[in-house]
Amino acid sequence: MFQQRARLEPHPVSHYESPFGTEVFITLRTRPCKHARKNGPCKFCGLHKQDAQWADAGPLTEEELLVQMRKSLADLPAGKRGTVRKVSIITNCHSTITPDVIPVTTLNKGLSFLVKKLPKLRHISLETRGDMVDSRTLEEISNNRDLVNRRITKELTIGVESGIEAERLNTGKRLSDQQIASAAKILAERGWGLRAYIIHHLPGRPLESATADFVKAAEFMAGLRGKFPKIPLTICTMRGYIPAERKEKDAFSGYTPASERQVIESLLAAAEICRRNRVTLSVDLTDADQLLTNAVHVPVTKFQRTVEKFHKTQDPTVLRNALRRKRQNL
Repeated sequence: MFQQRARLEPHPVSHYESPFGTEVFITLRTRPCKHARKNGPCKFCGLHKQDAQWADAGPLTEEELLVQMRKSLADLPAGKRGTVRKVSIITNCHSTITPDVIPVTTLNKGLSFLVKKLPKLRHISLETRGDMVDSRTLEEISNNRDLVNRRITKELTIGVESGIEAERLNTGKRLSDQQIASAAKILAERGWGLRAYIIHHLPGRPLESATADFVKAAEFMAGLRGKFPKIPLTICTMRGYIPAERKEKDAFSGYTPASERQVIESLLAAAEICRRNRVTLSVDLTDADQLLTNAVHVPVTKFQRTVEKFHKTQDPTVLRNALRRKRQNL
């Protein structure tokens, strides 16, 4: 008979300067992705095996959650805790807001802990699949007095991955445009924001289409803005990484990550659309997924300053000037 071992060690904590200020990613050790176990992993995903030893474990207990959060904060660089404006709570499974992963009463205890430990905290992000958004759970979190008293803004992060529905379905994500719109509707009704993870240069797509595909993602989010005028919307993209275990397989065979110049070109192409439609555009500058998957790392240091400056201003001119400087250096 399975006996649950305590999950007291979180995955590595990461942080970067996002459009909201210093943002910390706390990756909880929970259980494997239910979607992957039922339907097979998404083709681009290297996270599905990370917590495989907990396949038969129950939901996180209050002790497990609080110990993992405490250790994550302790692992931040000296002095960084006092600057944190946003915390993103993520897992390697299907959701942070379903009771089989973290009961909402336990999750609220963890959120209250973060508010008390991070004096400048103003934003909380929780991760879930787009077909697992539950209005009642959102309401219970919204009623957390510590969040209310601090006036914490709340968002759900959903792995949209691509603005092209057919590509989303082909990669095994199995998330339709309508399911994402339904999630956005619930979030808008509850006063929550939506952050969409978008993969720049989705594996299986030609490299030369990466910019056009990214523009389609921006247009998709602009379409949500048209339906839900008041919902806070964010695109968060990453330059790309290759899970080491799948480097020579499937969609990763022959995969070439985009150059830093192409990423900036893609950001610039999408930036005007995002600006007109009040969609915040950001790049994940952490190495969280690379650490988790032992991936082939795609360095971001060379264009990190440009991206961080853009994060602060959301001004396409920052990107345009960076491209101009790069052409002059060729």
